[in-house]
Amino acid sequence: MEQDFTEDEELLVRMGKFADKTKRYMRAFFGPFLEEKGLRPHHVSFMACIHRYEGLSQKDIRNYIPYDKSRISTVVHELQAMGIVENRASGRNTSLALTPLGQSEYETFVKMMREFRENLLAGTDSNDLEAYYRCIAVFEKNMDELLGTEDPGDLPL
Repeated sequence: MEQDFTEDEELLVRMGKFADKTKRYMRAFFGPFLEEKGLRPHHVSFMACIHRYEGLSQKDIRNYIPYDKSRISTVVHELQAMGIVENRASGRNTSLALTPLGQSEYETFVKMMREFRENLLAGTDSNDLEAYYRCIAVFEKNMDELLGTEDPGDLPL
């Protein structure tokens, strides 16, 4: 005997299912590229931030990626060791930029991201995407308030 989920049950099931499916799809789509290059998903977020805001400091990264100072430093050092990011400043200052290798890897990832978007968003239009972004922003804001946290990398509503 099959019964419909209550509204609360359906929300719980859909949230879990969507999060799991999103992770699996991203791993299947991007995993081989990342593995081949020795990259992890969070490396690409840092590369995107450094590409977009060339010359930013490690402290500035905190405005876009919600990691603590120690974790940001670790990831930047990993990317430097791989030859993907360089510090163009001296002393304690940082002025981060992608190296030619980092730029090339990032451009490859951007091309893959376009294909990912086209596949994932097939059957939707710009209004659907804007509505999705607005909903996600509201959900994140509500979660931050409920958790007593703030994600400095939030995009505006």
